[in-house]
Amino acid sequence: MKVIEIIAKNIKAKREELNWSQETACEECTLSIKAYGELERGRSNPRLSTLRKVRKGLRMTWGELFAGCEQ
Repeated sequence: MKVIEIIAKNIKAKREELNWSQETACEECTLSIKAYGELERGRSNPRLSTLRKVRKGLRMTWGELFAGCEQ
């Protein structure tokens, strides 16, 4: 599995853990619904600044965001 796919899986799992819709998550992360959706599906190559927004918006640690990428 590619690193971006692992990150996407972690983002989606956290959003579901919070019981948030994608709309709520994108508002909290200050991203457009399109950008957030593509990130969650692993179809984008995000900048570090975007990952920072997502991490803060979803109240994740860097470790949670990158969990499983150690391989």
